[in-house]
Amino acid sequence: MTTLEFTLAIGQSVSKNSTAYKLAMELATKSDKVSTCGTQGHSYADNTATLSKALVKAGISHILGNDAPRGGKAGQFIALTDLSQVAEIRAEFLAKQVAAIPVVESKKISAEIINTLAGLEGQELIKEFFKNEIHPCPPAVLAFKNASGLGWTSLREIYG
Repeated sequence: MTTLEFTLAIGQSVSKNSTAYKLAMELATKSDKVSTCGTQGHSYADNTATLSKALVKAGISHILGNDAPRGGKAGQFIALTDLSQVAEIRAEFLAKQVAAIPVVESKKISAEIINTLAGLEGQELIKEFFKNEIHPCPPAVLAFKNASGLGWTSLREIYG
């Protein structure tokens, strides 16, 4: 089943703006199990029946369950029983996610930059590194990063 076929099938049962539609799409694209009850604004919503009907219309096999310790409504969930029914949808979703990742080309390390970095240590070294955005980073820069105990984002905020 393709994403289009799935959305058309569940779209006959639920509005595309509803929580049940969002939960159905979450089941189809990434989760094996979703909680069907929760708060919406100031009220409590139970989407179990609506979501179950939509999945039946789409031909997706599922089970209803409750994992709350005392069996309360907050523990209600729907889980897929046959993931092969949504395999094509998940593959399409993953392909779109991968296609959305930008490809970043790294700068070539020129001899001039290497010579500049070779003469620096500590904070001056890391500042020059972030100015030129060299990838992969030279060993001296990696050693400074590891010694500082900070991540790349923190180092960039401090020295970049």
